[in-house]
Amino acid sequence: MAGVRWNRFLVSALLLGLWCVLTAQAQGSPRLTYPSSVVQLFVTFPDGTQVTGSASLVNASGIFLTNAHVVASNGQLPVEIQVLVTNGKGELPQPSYLAGVLSNGLDSNLDLAVLSLTSEITPAGTLAPVQLPLPMSPLVLGDSNALDLGDPLFIVGYPAGSVALTLTTGTVSSFDPDGFIVSDARIASGNSGGAALNARGELIGVPTLALNVGRGGEGPVETQGL
Repeated sequence: MAGVRWNRFLVSALLLGLWCVLTAQAQGSPRLTYPSSVVQLFVTFPDGTQVTGSASLVNASGIFLTNAHVVASNGQLPVEIQVLVTNGKGELPQPSYLAGVLSNGLDSNLDLAVLSLTSEITPAGTLAPVQLPLPMSPLVLGDSNALDLGDPLFIVGYPAGSVALTLTTGTVSSFDPDGFIVSDARIASGNSGGAALNARGELIGVPTLALNVGRGGEGPVETQGL
């Protein structure tokens, strides 16, 4: 599909306040902290359906932000959410934790969900309590209201059908009347729940879903902003 691939970021003051609270312990350098801060999800539902998605670590206690549609399907909550983590270039993500959807942590209208780690998967494949501190750093929360025309954006996640963490780039192209921020970044559909970062590596949104997917599985997406 030729032409510009549009992405949208919805600004939400409510979400900004929520994540300022959740990330109060995550202060520090705003440099890019992926790959381990952005994880792959392998989600199994009661009817046997399995999906993959992405999520971002936003709190050092093991709180992740993802999309509601990744962890909820036709009114079903998953029976298992595996969290797969990679620690560097060329290393495939490995099943490292189990997670659950927090009580009142699902908003289908905003397509956002809050997850918390429940167990750690040992190298032997058994379950153990989550050991803190985690061997990964939370992403620092940014402010999507501070974006301006021409500002760079970075989208990080795991495209559908791939085990590799990917990064795509674009710039802020316009601000539409509905409060969305439009970008020309190209995103594959499996990036749902991943991270949208500003130039300082701060989390300012969540890639939500690809629309009018074109050649190569890439296409426009909406991204829920923070």
